[in-house]
Amino acid sequence: MSVAAREPGAVIEQAPIRSRRGIVWQAIRKRPSAIVGATILGVVILGALLAPVLAPYDVHEQVGPVFGHPSWSHPVGLDDGGIDMLSLLMWGARVSLLVGFAATFVSMVIGGTIGVASGYFGGRTDTILMRITDYFLVIPDVPLMIVVAAIWGPSLFHIIIVIGILLWT
Repeated sequence: MSVAAREPGAVIEQAPIRSRRGIVWQAIRKRPSAIVGATILGVVILGALLAPVLAPYDVHEQVGPVFGHPSWSHPVGLDDGGIDMLSLLMWGARVSLLVGFAATFVSMVIGGTIGVASGYFGGRTDTILMRITDYFLVIPDVPLMIVVAAIWGPSLFHIIIVIGILLWT
């Protein structure tokens, strides 16, 4: 019998309703590598945001011997200029995160605008915008980034713009 017979007045039990948060946490707990990755990312972001407070030394000041080994005062060691590597990592993470988030925003604006225009207008406009997209897909990004950065000069703003413009596809 494929259909269960119900008696009059029988109560049908409903499955417990799970919240979206519960579903997400269950999925995360099934993947320990996701927890490890999120923890590392969180530590890097926290270290970058709190670099002015947590960085033990100035990144422009020699604080020990050249290529100093890791110690309690320099947990990651010293570089070829005698500068604390932990401080360099914290301040460098700030710049990397700024460039990454800003270039992602520029890429989202460009890609979103082209996608919305292509979908809204359709027809010939869609075809033209898709050919432009195809063109950007076949451009060798890294050599062009190097050439454009060499022409425009070294600047954080220029790096963000070049990455955002070339990697929106």
